Amino acid sequence: MDRILELPLPIIHQIMSYLSRKEVAQTNLLSKTWKNNLRPSFPILDFNHEDFAAVKGEPHYSYLQRLHWHSLFFRHAEKFIESMDDFTRYIDTTMVNFCECETKTKLKMLKFELYIGIHNNFENWSALVNKWIKLALENHVGHLELGFWLVEKGLYPLPETIFFANSITRLSLRRCKLDHPNPNPNNAAAPFNFHSLEILVLIEVCLDELMIHKLTSDSPMLGCIVMWDCNGFKHCNLPKLERLKTLVIDFLLTFPRGSQVLNSIEVEAPNLERCTIDCYSTQGPSSISSLFNSHHMRVLSLSGNLITEQVFEDGLFFKMFPLLEEFNLENSDILRRINISSGRLKQLKIRYCQGLEAIHIDTPNLHGFIFVFRGNLVPIASINAPCPGNFVVSCQRRRLGTLWYLNLKKLLMGNPKHEVLTSSMELREHSYNPDEFRQSSPSPPCEVQNLTLGAFRIPESEYEAMLDAHLSICYPKTLTLSITGVRHVIHGVEDEQRGVGFCMRLYEILSSKEAYRCDCSYVHCWRHYLKRITRITIKSTKYFKEMPVVLEGDALMNTRPHLENLKIGGSVDFDLEWCF
Repeated sequence: MDRILELPLPIIHQIMSYLSRKEVAQTNLLSKTWKNNLRPSFPILDFNHEDFAAVKGEPHYSYLQRLHWHSLFFRHAEKFIESMDDFTRYIDTTMVNFCECETKTKLKMLKFELYIGIHNNFENWSALVNKWIKLALENHVGHLELGFWLVEKGLYPLPETIFFANSITRLSLRRCKLDHPNPNPNNAAAPFNFHSLEILVLIEVCLDELMIHKLTSDSPMLGCIVMWDCNGFKHCNLPKLERLKTLVIDFLLTFPRGSQVLNSIEVEAPNLERCTIDCYSTQGPSSISSLFNSHHMRVLSLSGNLITEQVFEDGLFFKMFPLLEEFNLENSDILRRINISSGRLKQLKIRYCQGLEAIHIDTPNLHGFIFVFRGNLVPIASINAPCPGNFVVSCQRRRLGTLWYLNLKKLLMGNPKHEVLTSSMELREHSYNPDEFRQSSPSPPCEVQNLTLGAFRIPESEYEAMLDAHLSICYPKTLTLSITGVRHVIHGVEDEQRGVGFCMRLYEILSSKEAYRCDCSYVHCWRHYLKRITRITIKSTKYFKEMPVVLEGDALMNTRPHLENLKIGGSVDFDLEWCF
């Protein structure tokens, strides 16, 4: 430790920057030098109210998990109120000590991070918060990150001083309100002078169109813009940003759906490489045509009705994005047919495009393919890709019949080998005719590494037919049965019992050693090809860190008691040996 003290101060601070907040605080115990000199002068100041309001027995997540902080703040209000004095006193002391060291060493503050929850006395606490922000700006802070949870005021009104900062390279704001500063003839500095700003992150921030323009127009160094669930504007028009490489505009958690109106998104970023736009929960926009000039795009994610079928005709889409390597398309209700043809594309995800009737995929260098759909309509597919696919089916219909399973098999047969097929059923009626299925599709089932079945609500009398239908489509190396449902005092018990019954019944069918008499003619059913269960892995629930139970050999005889103890969120893996 004494050898470290011989290093220059900036290098010691660089070493300290890899430590957690708790570990940095513990350096006070090393020696008087650490306590009186090195720790107070550490230029990375981050303060999280959650550390002081930690709830015993509550899982301690990072504040970056957006919903956790919100729920913790409101469910344990007393913890935040009780810890407020200690938390603010700690910040005050740390800020004063750093400012005194800064006067001696001329060190700049590299980072000031504050996440705080205010339940009452907003005026008193906000005066302190504004003082800390002012001190950080006076010490030429480079990375400013602020997040607020308020009961009385909703969003925190940021002080005007923040608009006069010219040292910030990264600005991250959460649950704030950005009002325009009043003109001040006595202040020689010009507002919105963010010439050094490289990264702008806005999460649940209220701002208007003019504020968006001012924050970005005088920031020539901007390379990354992230906007999550922001409001207060109907047009998001960004100026020409030559250095912009990453853009995220996401309204995923906007509730209720349609409450945010977004008429247009205009982006002029010729060197943009990564872009995510999620407007599924908003009204509009109908087009993102300005993005089509970003010919350096490598990763593109779109959610909502943002592009039309015409864009995919004659390979136009990939002519506009010739370098595209990853494409995610979600929640489009207007697309009926899409044609994806690219020799460069490596990752493709198509999720919840409800009206999709046909897809053509010609991607000889594809490494990963995920297709998720709600099973009211199974699209026709032509797939030319070297990688196995990952298919997820969520079916919530009044009735499901043999034709639906035939269409699902046709979809999967576009590529005979797949990684995963996940099927989740919520049905009132289930009608499957095995004879009709085999006569209509006599070809053998396709190979799947993992088949996951979840019967949230389906008649118990149809459990066996549901298994028959899926094993007629594919033969999995691992069959996973999951207990899905709600964790509710009343309905949760019912769902849990239904899920356990589902797993028990399917286990009985798979493990039955009695000779099965079927009327298979020239096409045999799956029972003729299943040799045995080689291993069973039982995971009681995903909500607690419990070791899974693995049963092999003679231990397979003791499976039933373990299945009876399954809970919501639990699952059972059956490793199967086939003789196809």
